[in-house]
Amino acid sequence: MMTLGGLLIVGVVIIAWGYLTIFEGASGTTPGKRLLRLWVVDRAYAPCGWGRAAVRNVFKAPAVCLVPANVISALILAGVLALYIVPVATDGTLRRRIGDRVAGTIVVKRPKAVAPAVPYGPGGPASRG
Repeated sequence: MMTLGGLLIVGVVIIAWGYLTIFEGASGTTPGKRLLRLWVVDRAYAPCGWGRAAVRNVFKAPAVCLVPANVISALILAGVLALYIVPVATDGTLRRRIGDRVAGTIVVKRPKAVAPAVPYGPGGPASRG
């Protein structure tokens, strides 16, 4: 029989997985990623879609389960993960997580939007009689 704490962990994992999968599957980004101009795409730089989003986020569930309730322990765990696990979980040039490798996805940064040239402003073709 599962304890209340175990049910809580399972619930948090399911909610986190659902949140990430719904946003990335629908638009290729989450609100936080969008603020940082990050998008999840497949290897052809097309939108990742629902299936790839679901697969890549399955690999985040163990990380959510490892976070302890004690804040100090969480900070120590985060430091250990940053030093030892993250470099191992990325592959060289593309720096992809294990979930990205399995799903065939890449997280890319989009450049800032450049204002288009205004051909109809002052001095443009429309202002020349």
